[in-house]
Amino acid sequence: MAVPWEVYINRRKLNPVKLCRSHQIQNYAGLVAYCSGHHITPPPEEKAKDYFETTKKARKTGRPKPPRAAPKTAPTPVDSTKKTTRRRSTKKTDTSSAVKK
Repeated sequence: MAVPWEVYINRRKLNPVKLCRSHQIQNYAGLVAYCSGHHITPPPEEKAKDYFETTKKARKTGRPKPPRAAPKTAPTPVDSTKKTTRRRSTKKTDTSSAVKK
């Protein structure tokens, strides 16, 4: 029993254009051959015309590329008069010996 084309596409959440591209289907005859191999009733030829890419321009349409980030500039030099914080020692000083005399 063959599954209708619409049910096959909707149930598997497939994009028909991407399906044809990934399986290298370039015309309606190729789509019919694919459908018969997978026990699917093919779509009408008028509807399937939109699934095939015929020009290179059609292939390039899609998500636009994001703009490039601006080049990073060199960091500004640190002012030498600015007081820097120093790391404290991890050793504890013995204050009890200083108290004894």
